[in-house]
Amino acid sequence: MRLSSLHGAGICLLLLPSAAAAQTGRTLSVLIPRIGLKVDLPINFPLDIPVSAPAPRRRDRTVDPTSRREPPASATARSVLRTGEQYIGVPYRWGGNTPREGMDCSGFTRYVFGKHGIGIPRTSRQQATIGQRLPASWRSVRAGDLVMFANSGGRINHVAIYAGNNRILHSTSSGGGVRYDDLRTQRGRWFAQHMVAARRVVSNGHSLVRELEAFELRFDGSDAPDWAPRIRIH
Repeated sequence: MRLSSLHGAGICLLLLPSAAAAQTGRTLSVLIPRIGLKVDLPINFPLDIPVSAPAPRRRDRTVDPTSRREPPASATARSVLRTGEQYIGVPYRWGGNTPREGMDCSGFTRYVFGKHGIGIPRTSRQQATIGQRLPASWRSVRAGDLVMFANSGGRINHVAIYAGNNRILHSTSSGGGVRYDDLRTQRGRWFAQHMVAARRVVSNGHSLVRELEAFELRFDGSDAPDWAPRIRIH
């Protein structure tokens, strides 16, 4: 039995214990508590009135990046990744732009894509504004896409190339330089959980970056180091 008050009237609706009985008898019991009076009112109930409320839908949880099947990498993505792999072991250097001097995260991505004739801006925040915007979800990215990260509560400060098979290729301060990180490892989970943006800058061999787009953004400062678990460098 359930009471439902009518605002300002001192009246409660008393729903009969059996909703089916209420529908069959086509009456509604009204209780007026102040005077202890109960009145049965005739009413035309629809026969298909729901007896119970539908169960609420469960919200989708964040998808583990390891739980999806990925499309094969395009020829362009494979070429970009092969170029990036040539610099594995190059040390991290804040503000660095070339393998000779060392590279930070966005210096690395800019250098690699530049080798393929694709000009992108200098910092991770600038790189998060060019090309095709993708949902910030691991389900949405494919090999060759740029993925951006932010330390907890901060602005974008790191960028990597998604390499497929739950790996990213990047120059990372916490990793000492250019390397692969697997998103399924303890260290990699930090990156999996802190990805905040993704961009596709090349598709079917064609650049998605507007001409001069990479050079018309004002420099906004070099990227801060990432806060992923550090690895020991011997």
